[in-house]
Amino acid sequence: GKGHPMDDQKKNTPLGGSMVFWGTPQDIGRAVAFLSSDDADYITGSVLAVDGGFRYKDCRVENQKPLREE
Repeated sequence: GKGHPMDDQKKNTPLGGSMVFWGTPQDIGRAVAFLSSDDADYITGSVLAVDGGFRYKDCRVENQKPLREE
């Protein structure tokens, strides 16, 4: 049978599919908790990308594969 619709996307990640897991809402929550904590008191005006490196993927429309067959 066919695999999960995101399997091809996982293989095409900047890490070559070697990511241990895809992000969860808890991952975003941990970033928010860190930025809200005293541990982040020296951070100002920064962008914290919480995307597992996905921003480095070539996201042009012409390079995207459909997530499922039509």
